[in-house]
This record gives sequence, C-alpha cells and structure tokens, in this order.
Amino acid sequence: DGGWELAPAYDLVFAPGPAGEHTMTVAGEGRAPTRRHLLQLAGPAGIAEEEADEILDTVATAVSHWREHARHAGVGANAARTIEKALPAR
Repeated sequence: DGGWELAPAYDLVFAPGPAGEHTMTVAGEGRAPTRRHLLQLAGPAGIAEEEADEILDTVATAVSHWREHARHAGVGANAARTIEKALPAR
C-alpha cells in the first residue's frame, strides 16, 4: 500500500555513539530516550498504548537478565560490563 510499517527488530547491536548520543533518535531524543519517548511512537505505529506498555515490560524484564543472556551468547566479560553500565537501572 506504499505506507510505512514496522520492521522486525534484528541485527541490533550496542554501539556507543559520540558524546553519549545514540545513532538513532527515539521521538527526537538521542541521548537518553525514555519509556515516554517509546510510547509516543506506539500510536503512529498502530500499537495501542496498553499493548506498548506490555511490550516494554517484556523487554525490560529480558534486559534485567542481561548478564545471563550475555554469558549464554558468549559476549566477552569486558564487553558485557560495558553494555551493562549503559543499561538503565530497573
């Protein structure tokens, strides 16, 4: 139909940008996008706010187990610590 649609989230990698900025902004925020910024994008993407909240909760739970996931994926200890420091406190 020629319109935009969400693509699957794959090939996402940690890459600290210059001066702490992310490579991609979220609702215009590049340094510290928050849940609020992500929720701003839900409606235009056709995702109900309640569903978006559930998705974000699921992702937050997965991220809270970062050390376990990193170990399972074979992420080196130094890289795992660097990434963990960049993750928001839960």
